[in-house]
Amino acid sequence: MKGYADIARRKELDASERSRYLEIIHDESQRLNRLLDELFNMARMDVNTFTISKETVQLSSFLQTI
Repeated sequence: MKGYADIARRKELDASERSRYLEIIHDESQRLNRLLDELFNMARMDVNTFTISKETVQLSSFLQTI
């Protein structure tokens, strides 16, 4: 988006090209907003849905299996 904004700020750009770049910025900002909403929704779903328990692990044998 920054790249498109940099191009749209050019003084030599005509109005139709500037409008095209601004439309791209608008569309991409909406897409980013949807992605963030989905990420926050996933984070809310994950809250308290799993437990973490400590476990002793033989690190050398574990690493050898990897």
